[in-house]
Amino acid sequence: MRRKSALFCSVLLFSALALGTAHAAAPKVLVLDIGGSSVKMAVTGQRTPRSVPSGKDLSPAQMVAAVNRAVVD
Repeated sequence: MRRKSALFCSVLLFSALALGTAHAAAPKVLVLDIGGSSVKMAVTGQRTPRSVPSGKDLSPAQMVAAVNRAVVD
């Protein structure tokens, strides 16, 4: 699944560049891997991948809040 996400992000960036819609600065990309025990994330420009615990009781709103806290810097 991780390979598909990276490929999808690469295709979007290539499409923006080909259409001339990309800005001079590279866009920041947030990649999420939502699993049963954790939500893993990587952000453009950050060297260390982040992770927050998940589970069947984690609501979408709780996940968004946790991801926002994890990648705020």
